[in-house]
Amino acid sequence: MSSSAMPRPQPFAIDVSFTDDEMIVSLTDGRKLSVPLEWFPRLRDASPEARNKWRLVGSGIGINREALDEDISIPALLTAWAWGHAFGCTGTEPRKIRASRTASSLVGTHPC
Repeated sequence: MSSSAMPRPQPFAIDVSFTDDEMIVSLTDGRKLSVPLEWFPRLRDASPEARNKWRLVGSGIGINREALDEDISIPALLTAWAWGHAFGCTGTEPRKIRASRTASSLVGTHPC
């Protein structure tokens, strides 16, 4: 008898909040993903009011800030966060991952 694991559903964003140096994304699976604002220079340099003017895209697959011309993909954010933590990256190093946009382009690379 063989068994196969059920694929985990893709988590979506349901809320976004900020501290002075982090963006915190609440996901539909209950996780809260905290990432440094250093990963997103436009957000880092924006006023708190501008940071908080966001909307969910595609029922939460992404976050858009039209006034800042900033779009953040939840799958790309999760990939960057996971790779950064797996390799012990700190600060701005995972920005390299975010720029690649796809997990398949990360095969055989080190994020830091």
